[in-house]
Amino acid sequence: MEVYDATCSGDSQYQIDAYLLFRALCKLFAKNLPGDDVSNIKFLSLFSNAVDPMALHSKILSLQLILHALEMSGKAFKNGPKFIYAIQNYLCVSLLKNCMSHDTTVAYLSLKIFLTLVYNFKSHLKSEIEVFVANIFLRVLESPNSSREQKSLVLEALRTLFSDLFLIT
Repeated sequence: MEVYDATCSGDSQYQIDAYLLFRALCKLFAKNLPGDDVSNIKFLSLFSNAVDPMALHSKILSLQLILHALEMSGKAFKNGPKFIYAIQNYLCVSLLKNCMSHDTTVAYLSLKIFLTLVYNFKSHLKSEIEVFVANIFLRVLESPNSSREQKSLVLEALRTLFSDLFLIT
């Protein structure tokens, strides 16, 4: 049974390993924390110790590693079809789930990853960028249930995104 065979396309073992590691980090990042389930927000707010510290630490570590990989990536990563596939199908899905986490560190790192994606992969992520702005950012700003920290992070991300876009054009 063939699950993933990158050797046919001439990929080196390093590229295959990098892809598998990146995909694993995205899947680790995608795991939900108890406080991120919208249906349980009121219940969990009564218990401040409801979040598993190890799960939170794993999520933050995976975010930091993903961010570093994106910031330091070279041509093979930025133009490789399997990496673009992983970003579109694993990372963006995870970002949509976690961009507005109730944990400020998770939300901050998620937004920083989103901005890094816009700068490095915007030609491949046009529809994903539209989804983020329309369905995440604008909804957070309009929602009375969003915390002040969440709104502040979104405004800062939008300011950075738009100020850099105006400088480019």
